[in-house]
Formats: sequence, C-alpha cells, structure tokens
Amino acid sequence: MKRKITILAGAMLAIAVQAEVKLDILEYNRFQAVWNGKTVISPSEPGLAKSSGGVLEFFDPTTRQINKVNVLQEAAALRVLNKQRQRVSLGKPTLTVEKKDCTITYLEKYPNADACWKVVMTPVEDNALDIRVEISVNSNYWLEGFNFDLFKVAASNATADSGQLRSRINKQNREKFPPPITGPVTIVYPHGPESYVPAAVFQGGELAFGITQLDVHNTWRHDVNRLELTPNNKRTSYIVTLQSGWANTSSFANFYKHTFNARYRMRFAEPRPAGEAGYLTMVDGKDLWIDYMKELDDNMPNSKQPQFDINKNNIVICHYFTSEEMYITPENPMGYLMMSPNWKDDKWEWGYEKINSAMSNEEIKKRTGLGDENAGAPIKWVKPMAERLVREALEIKAQAVIVMKSGTHPQQGELNYIPESHLFHPSLEERATVDSPVREWDWVRGDIKVFDPQGNLIGEDNNVAIQAADKELLIPFNRGNRSRQELFIHESKVNANFDKYRGKFDIGPKNIYTLKNVAGFEVVTPQKNLMGKKTGDTASVTIFPISWNPEVREKPFKAEIKITSVERAAIDIWAKTMTDAGIELGFLVREDITAGPPWKQFDYSFDFGNDWQYQVIKQRVQWNRARFGEKCRWFYFDVFGDWTPSFVFAMLRSEYPDCFFFVEHPNDVAERVVNGWKWFGEKTELEKYVAPASLSTVVFERLLTYNQDKDKLMIKKFFNQPGYMLNVHRGGRRIIELARDNK
Repeated sequence: MKRKITILAGAMLAIAVQAEVKLDILEYNRFQAVWNGKTVISPSEPGLAKSSGGVLEFFDPTTRQINKVNVLQEAAALRVLNKQRQRVSLGKPTLTVEKKDCTITYLEKYPNADACWKVVMTPVEDNALDIRVEISVNSNYWLEGFNFDLFKVAASNATADSGQLRSRINKQNREKFPPPITGPVTIVYPHGPESYVPAAVFQGGELAFGITQLDVHNTWRHDVNRLELTPNNKRTSYIVTLQSGWANTSSFANFYKHTFNARYRMRFAEPRPAGEAGYLTMVDGKDLWIDYMKELDDNMPNSKQPQFDINKNNIVICHYFTSEEMYITPENPMGYLMMSPNWKDDKWEWGYEKINSAMSNEEIKKRTGLGDENAGAPIKWVKPMAERLVREALEIKAQAVIVMKSGTHPQQGELNYIPESHLFHPSLEERATVDSPVREWDWVRGDIKVFDPQGNLIGEDNNVAIQAADKELLIPFNRGNRSRQELFIHESKVNANFDKYRGKFDIGPKNIYTLKNVAGFEVVTPQKNLMGKKTGDTASVTIFPISWNPEVREKPFKAEIKITSVERAAIDIWAKTMTDAGIELGFLVREDITAGPPWKQFDYSFDFGNDWQYQVIKQRVQWNRARFGEKCRWFYFDVFGDWTPSFVFAMLRSEYPDCFFFVEHPNDVAERVVNGWKWFGEKTELEKYVAPASLSTVVFERLLTYNQDKDKLMIKKFFNQPGYMLNVHRGGRRIIELARDNK
C-alpha cells in the first residue's frame, strides 16, 4: 500500500505541475526541449559519435575472450559485419528529421546492408519525455557495435544519485547516505554490482530530472547497452551517449544481433530541498523515476517469501564442508581437512573447540566428536562431522545449513572452492553398508536375475548394485547424456540368443561387458520398488537394453535382485543425518558458463537458442531436491545476480515457491522475486524501497569487531529482524551471546 501511495503522489505531482515538454526542430538538424518555460535539453543533434576509433575491446561469446581490434574513426561509430565476420562499408548515409504532432524522429539510412538507425522522442504526460533508439541491418549481417551521441541536458553544477552500486557500497567508511556523484553516471542493466536499478536522479541549477531505462525485463544477458551521462568541462550540461557491442545485444526478443532497441524515460521537475546528504537522493526523488517502479510492479511484483520456523533464530550456518585449499596435495586433491595430517590444528574449523595436535585423541573426540579413527576419506568422517554440525545448529536454533564448499581444486585459480552441482566428487559418493531399510538414493547390492519381455530367464549375476533413484525423471546432465543408471552383466553369465537382433553395428564398447550387440541395460524408475526393502528381501525393477537397434531398446526387460546389503553414499549420510535431526539444508550453486562434475569442469558455449541458462540452474536445484528431500530448500547462488536475467529468477521462484534462493550481487528484480546476499551491513534505503519484502543474508561473522559495545549495537540491527538472515560459519554462538546480553 505504501508503494501505491508513493506512486500516486508522484502522479499527482506531475498533474499539479500542469506543464508539458515541448520539442522544436532548429536549424542544422538540431532540436531542443523546453519544459515549464525552461530549456531542459540544449540544442542537440542525435547521431553517431563524432569522436571514436582507435583500439576497441569487445567480448566474443564464441571464444569467450576479450578481443581487441583497430577501428578507423569514420567506421567506429556503427560497426557491421557480414557472416564471414568481415567489416562492411555502409556508404554515405542520408538523414531525415521529421516532427509529427509532438514527436520528433531522426532517421539515418545507409545504402549498404539495409543499415539504418532511428531516434524517436515523444513527450509523455506533463513532465516526461520518451526516447526510443532503434538500429537495424539486413538479417544477413550482424551489428558488431555502435556509439551514439544523443543530446545535452541543461543541468548546471548538478549532483546525482544513481542505481550504480558504487554509489552505495557498504564496505566504505561513510555516513548514513553515500556521497553524491559529481562525475559521469552510467546506466547499464543488468550488471550486478554496477547497477542495482537502471535509473538515476540529478539536481543542479534550476532543474531536477530523472532518467530510467525501460523494457529491460526480457534481457537475456548483461551489458545490453550503456547509457552514459557525462558533465562537460564547465559543468553546464550533461552529455548523454549510448553505446553497445555486438556480443551484448542479444535477448529473447532480439536474438540474431541484426537489430537493437532501447527505450528510456526522462522526467523533469523544479528543484526541491536537498536530502539528508545535501543532495537529491533517488528515494527522495522517486517521483522522477516512477515509470520504472510501475514496470516492476506490473512485470515483476514482489514475491511472497517462503515460510520458515519462527521459533528458530534468523541464523543460517554456511558450512565449508571441511575443505581447504591449503590442504590440497596429490594424495588429497579435494583438500578435505580430515585427509590432512594437520587436521587437528585448523583454527578456522575448530575455533570454539580449541583443539590442537598436542591433545590426546580422547580429549579431541570429546570436544569435536571426531578422532584419529575418522581421519582419511569422507566415508570415515562424514557422519560424526554432520552430527557435530547438528549439535551446533540445534544449540543456536539455526534455520538451516548451507554447504558452501565440498572441495577445492588446484586448477580453479583464485577460486578456492568447487562450483557445486548435482554431481559430487567420487570420494563423496563412496558407499558404506548401513543397517537400515532402503531410502531414496540408497544402493542395494545382491544377486540378480534378468528376464526378457517374454519372461524367459536370460542371465544371472551376483554382487550387482542398483540405486534407488528415479534418475530418468530428472533433467539430464547435458545433451546426449541420459540420467538413467546403467547395469552391466558379464557376458559369460548370459544364456540369451540375441542374434535375431544383431544389426549393422556391433556397438559394445567392451565385449566382455556386453550382450552381443546390447551394450548393457538402463534401469528405469527403480525407487518405488526398492524403497523400504531390507537385506534378504527380493525386489523387481524394469530395465531397457542399451542398443542402437530400436527393436531391442524399446522392449522392457525385468531384473530381480535378492538383496544382500544396503549401502549409502557419504554425501547421503551427511544429508540424512541433518534431515533426520530436523535440520534443513541446501547447497551453493554456481552457473558461470561451466558444466561437468566438480572434479572435471569444462566450458559451455553460449546457447541463446533455448532456455539453457534456466535449465542449468533448475537442474542443480531439481537434483538436490530429489536426492535430499523437501528439507533441502536453501540455496546460495554464487555470482548469479551479476548476469542472470530477471525472468530466469521469476521462473525459478514459480517452480520452487518453498525454496530460499540467496543471490549474490542481486539487481532490483532479483530481490523482488528471490533473496539477496548482502555480505556486509544493512540494506540501503533504495534497496528497501525497491524490494521491501526481500530477505537478505548478512555475513555477520565479518562484522564482529569483538568490541562488545559495538557488537551489541550491530546485533540489534539484524538479530530476529524480518528482513535479514545472519550467515555464520563458526560465529553462531557469539551471536547468541550478544543477543542474550541485549535483552
């Protein structure tokens, strides 16, 4: 209701002004804009930039590298390539300038490649001006980039507040409000840390104005364009320019890179009293960018936050899964703490327990729950480590545990943790026998019989393992890779005659593991038939032959297995220890442009032709939810907020309404549909205004000064406040102490 009142107040202000923007064409193809008797846009001529050229840099999504190219000044402002990636000469253009009703249109056409650009300016309501920029070439050509000079805004000695995050960075030592921007302002969206909102407000001389980028919510990738407002040397006006590179002009609505469209809205106002920091802030001047807020409310309304336990504290333990890059060795390639000879001396992991290698094993085990017998592979330490974490989560009443790192990798450079996915390192998939009925994603091991579609026994084998997971219902890992698990039977154990199915190809990768021209079997939907079974029970599952011969692969076979043991992977032991104790959990998720299991990452090229990016994100969530259950609903999206388009988050929220998605460096839309990751400090007034219902995590441990008075003041701002979750690793107990002292 507060937002609606604010927008209504802005609209009433515009009506009360009873002025309008008037556009006039002047000599030499220039135009000017006048509002309320004041010149707000000085005589200007939109057109390609007059000064450019030299060495330009652009990002090539095919090679994923920054390329440098020398460009002549006369060819730099509008750059067009043919499909052989050769620069095209456009020829001498023809410019027409037309005023129809209240609208002024600039149109410049070139004789080659059907190239043209158009700038259309239309007064809107009583104090606003719409600016549309369109650039196009024939579909047989590509737009490589362009550089436009649009106009000059007549605001002298102005200061600005921008959606650029650099104007509100919380790490800086500053007053409550950030200092005003006196230099250039860039509006580029979405661009994570660079722009929270694609808008800015200015005040100087006798004029206040705001500018907002509209129609951004179908944007597929970052850096679609950069609008820059730069004060001239004498600070008598702002020069407005627009530029983009071909690699950055793709969206669902604009895929083939031969067209470009952008739309902006400017609003003008009389100067008003300066804000708390001595200048007009965006929140104070929200009537100057109400258009963008209306777009948010219409296209990306605030989503309802998932429910969490009100009887617990607003704390999330972000655990690093005992993995440190300092412990990487050839024998310990993932850097697991308990595989290092120095595991007892890790001060970060054992901060509160205060252990060291001089202590007895009994004392260390008493304090941590782990001892020398747990040192080694994850299967040895994963359960007592999980039990220790459960004790801590229960002690501080944490909402959940998010696994932030399940391994490190020496080939990842500065990145000291593995991009998480639904695939874990083989050491975390190592299995141990459990005295338990079969649960989701457990394995059964036993003696197997295989029957053909007619019910004939065709083979027998022993010591075969089948996983109780319906992987075929999940999104495949990548194209051409089916999710189903494979089952192989030694050829000597088979008495079937497959000669009638023998085709043109002998496809068996290893003859010793094939049934003639059948390369094995795929197990489908085994979970229901295996769930709850115990050692000694018999279960049946459906299998399909793996074959290039459709007559073979489309016929269901059956396997019966007499269970001799139930096995559980280390990662499942970890997660089920948590969920059995009532602890919710989740994982870090990275997208970047990488795929593959964490121990063998590879690059994916851009694929704008489908919803690849959304499927990559959804895949990781889907697999983890299927594997670890409904209590797995807390996910930290590392670096996603920098580049991921808003509609991807909106789809994810719709798909998983009960999950918490904390996005690093979120833009405004991300915080309206998912949750933010604040790292340091409080949400700004701008963030509260744009996304009032958002829930943000704060890296509270890094805010602790261990000055008791300062820390008490800090805890009051965040502890049990509805807009914050406190992210801790080992600082949870300190937070509880501070909160208790504040009562």
